[in-house]
Order: sequence, then structure tokens, then C-alpha cells
Amino acid sequence: MTRQEVEAHYDIEAGIIVTPGKFEGEPPWVPALWHGDLDYDFFDGDMPVSRVEVDAELVADWPELANDRGRIIFLWESSQGFVHSAIHSRRAADHIQEQCEQFTEEEGNADDA
Repeated sequence: MTRQEVEAHYDIEAGIIVTPGKFEGEPPWVPALWHGDLDYDFFDGDMPVSRVEVDAELVADWPELANDRGRIIFLWESSQGFVHSAIHSRRAADHIQEQCEQFTEEEGNADDA
């Protein structure tokens, strides 16, 4: 989705989607990323999580992310169907992903026992 498509489809106040539904409470760039080419990078134990780097191309489309350039956005869908986002430093994102992968591996090993 482009910025124009997001702004046409959702009501946005103070940089947050207020239209009830899947993206309510999230910044307008979340549905644009969600409907883009996302790969699930890891599981948090229950839900798949996508990881997107804030790079020059993303900042060109969404200038409000300029201060987050080089950081990592996590996107995931809750069991209730709402999409959530979080922005982390690369170091924190790597640590979170490693912890989730370790937990998932441990859970898989427990299931094999």
C-alpha cells in the first residue's frame, strides 16, 4: 500500500490509525508494510514475527521514520487478529529474535521428549 492508499482507507489522527479494525492504534506505515513483501523471520513462541529494517527506501516513503533509520521494525498479528509493531535498535532486535528462536527450539525439544 502506498501512503495515498493508506490515507484514503484509514482515518488517522496525530499519526495513529483510529479506524476500528486490524490496524487500529498503529502508525500509518504499518498497513503499508504489512501488505508488502513480508517474510516471517521468526516465531515468538506462538506468532510469526516479521522483521523490517528502516532503510533509505522506507524513509523516502515514510519520512516520519527518518529518526529510526538503521533500526528494526517488528510486525506481528495477535491471536485476536490485530497487527502490532515495535521499533528496536538492531542490537535489541537481534537479542529478542535470538531469545524467541531459543525458546521455540526448547519448546520443540520438549515436544520431542
